Order: sequence, then structure tokens, then C-alpha cells
Amino acid sequence: MIQNLLIALALAMDCFAVSVVSAVIVRRKATGIMLRLAFLFGFFQALMPLVGWLLTSRFSAQLQAVDHWIAFAMLALIGGKMIADSFKKEEHASMNPETWKTGLLLAVATSIDALAVGISYACTGYETVGSLASPLITIGVVSFLMSILGYLLGFRFGEAVNRRMRPELLGGIILIGIGLRILVEHLGLLAALFPGQNIPAAPDYSSPSAWYVVDRGGVADIFYICSTETDDYTLNGMDCHFANAVDTASCASITAEMKGVDSLLSGNCNFYSPYYRQITMESYTDSLLMHERILVAEEDIRAAFQQYLKSSDRPFVLAGFSQGAQLAVTLLKEMTDPVYERMVAAYVIGWYISEEDLAASKYIVPARGATDTGVTVCYNSVRSPDCINPVISGRTAVGINPVNWRTDETPATMENGLTAHLDTLSHHVLVDGYTDTSYIMLPYFPDGCYHKFEIPWYHDSLRKNIQDRVDAYFRH
Repeated sequence: MIQNLLIALALAMDCFAVSVVSAVIVRRKATGIMLRLAFLFGFFQALMPLVGWLLTSRFSAQLQAVDHWIAFAMLALIGGKMIADSFKKEEHASMNPETWKTGLLLAVATSIDALAVGISYACTGYETVGSLASPLITIGVVSFLMSILGYLLGFRFGEAVNRRMRPELLGGIILIGIGLRILVEHLGLLAALFPGQNIPAAPDYSSPSAWYVVDRGGVADIFYICSTETDDYTLNGMDCHFANAVDTASCASITAEMKGVDSLLSGNCNFYSPYYRQITMESYTDSLLMHERILVAEEDIRAAFQQYLKSSDRPFVLAGFSQGAQLAVTLLKEMTDPVYERMVAAYVIGWYISEEDLAASKYIVPARGATDTGVTVCYNSVRSPDCINPVISGRTAVGINPVNWRTDETPATMENGLTAHLDTLSHHVLVDGYTDTSYIMLPYFPDGCYHKFEIPWYHDSLRKNIQDRVDAYFRH
């Protein structure tokens, strides 16, 4: 429900903005015009996802290729006409929100990008029209209400706007701006958001070359997101802070991790791991840069996950380590009911799950034992709480011991003789008995931060636990 509401609010923002402008142009509180615009906006915002869902099976690629251009062209034409009209005498202006024609054009133009929402619904497990009823009704009602709110605010402050500039000019600029936003978002022009940054081309996840896949004929899959295997480097004569995911040679270390994790964890499960434009290790030295750059990696992982969901209908284990775990949390927060029903469990290894993350998603359910399903396993290993890396795990509110799968402080002994117990205050796994210091990697992993060993130390326990949860999933 929360996910549907957030989608509805995002789609309604354009309706809200255009309704504000319409009220400024009309210059009076006309209830009939307000309700007509609100109805048209709500109707088409709800209709377009349905159309996208219905056409996805045959035309998804074609729709995704042109929907943003259609929306941009319509909004640019309407906005351009409004700007031109703003320099005419009032009696010659023709872009009038009071007419059905203009209202219909605006409603269609601002809702075309909602086709992509319908396509995503089709790709994430909404298999019947009935299953779409709740999100579509939510989108329509929210768009209707936001349009009314926008119109009332436009009327309230319209006189102040009229005294300072031509309202048609403002409206035209806003409509063209909305069109440009749609175009930038759908074309993935993230470079426009990061001036001066050198961003490699995005992978094509419909191509096998964008994946490392091992199909064992298993009944369940592991969708694994790699950790940071990339340092800053030079690409096209410029500094680059993102992996070149389409260049096989530069991804050698990423491939090595994929193969290693598959051999350690998969057992009988099939293994799917996408190459993506992960951010470099140096990006994590500055929190602001990290949060800015991770948007590129998020874009790739979203696309990869959608492609995976289309290619396999089996239950899956979502897993990630370090940066991969960070991105796994993003997928969990954006998950839908049909996808969650397929999720055996999620493994967020070497990253945090904060109180805010828990509040933001009903799909992040902390694991409490060894065989519960639909849960998220999260753990981070240190010698003592004062060794915690604040960037990687300092905010975590979730933890479990990956040796005995307990959430209390009961200790457990690993096969290498080390002892691990969960500190219930910091939610970190405290490991006793390790004396080697060759793992230290300043400034990222100081003495006592065992981030590097999160999979190697526990791989036997992890592999068995994944299989136990898969078995439990099929028993339910």
C-alpha cells in the first residue's frame, strides 16, 4: 500500500503543477473547471498504467522506446503555444484551460509517462487486471485530489503571479520543463545530473553479456549483487568513478567475485549476477559523493532486477555484499507484493539496515532464526563496537549471528576456531581470537573491522542456511 501511494504521489506531481498554472490562467475559482481538470488528470493517470500493462507482452520495447518522446513532444508543443500566446493580446490567445480540448491534451500529455509504470507492473508480477485494481484506484484518486489542491493554490496566489508576469508564459515554461524532466528520466541521462562526471554507457540487460549466470536446473535462484571491485581510473582521458560494466577486461575482478560467491554459496541454486556501473572505492570516502554517485548504480540494478523477473518465474534469494548489499536494500524498499511473494529471503551482508529503512518498507523483515522465510538477514563483523565503520554499518538496527542464526548473545564457534556472538546493543557480530593484521585497508577498513571476511568466514553456514530457507519456502 505504501509503495502504491508513493508511486501515485510521484505521478500526481505533474497534475498538481499543471493545475496550479491552469488556475493562474483562468483567474477565477471555477468549481466546474477545477473538477473537470481533476477528473481528466485522475482518469488518464489511472488509465495509462493499465494501457502499458495490457500492451507489455507484445509492445513493451516499442513503448519504452518512444513514450518519453511522445510526452515531451506534446508538452513542448502545448508549452510553446502558451509561451507564444503570452505575447499576443489576450483576445487572440488560444491555449485556454477552460476548454475540454485543452484539458484533454494536458491530461494525456502529462500521463503518457505513466505507461512505464504499467510496464513495470507487468514485469513485477501483476498478472491479472484484478491485481491492478488497488494501485490504479490509488493513482487515480491521488491525482484527482492533487489536481484540486493545485487548482486551489493557483487560484489563491494567482493574482500575485499575474501582477508580476504573464501566466501563460509561466505555464509554458513549466510544461516544457515537465517534458524535459520526462525525457531526461526515461533516457537515463544521469550525466546531466552530474556535470563534469565521466559516466560509462549503461549495460543492456537483455544481452547475456551483461550477466554472469549459472543455470543448474535448480528450483530457486540467487540474485547476487557484487561488492565494490573498482577504483578510480581514467576513461576517455577523464577521471571516472564508475565501473565500465560493458568492458569485459575491466570487469575481471568483478567476474572473479561472481565466480567465487557462486562456488561458495549457491549449492543447488541457479546463480544470476548482473554487471553494473558500481561506484568506486574512493567514492565512499565522502558521504555526499557516495549518495550522489550511487544513483547510477541504482539505475542499473533496478533495470537488471526487472529483466531477471521477466526471465525467471522461480522463487529467488536476493543477496548482496557491501555496495551490493546497499543496493539490495534499495530493491527491498521498492519491492511490490507479487515480487515479495517470490522472495525466499534477502541477505544484506556487510551493510546496514537502519530504523528509517525498516519504517520505509514492510518488506524488510529482520530474520529471527535459521528457517524463517520472507525475511532479511543482515550482519556485520567487528572485533569490538569501537571498530565499527560508521559508513558501512554504523547505523544498523538489525543483526543476526551467521553461525548459530540467533539474535541473542549466545556465542558460536566457527570452523576456523574463532568465536562469534551478537552484540545486541550495536547489532554487530563480535569476533574473538583473530590476530592477523594483513586485512587492514586504511582508510576504509581499520584494525578490528572484519568487513573483508563477511563471506569467507561464514560461507559454509551461509550455503546451508540458503538451502534451509529454500526448503522451508517450499514447505509453506
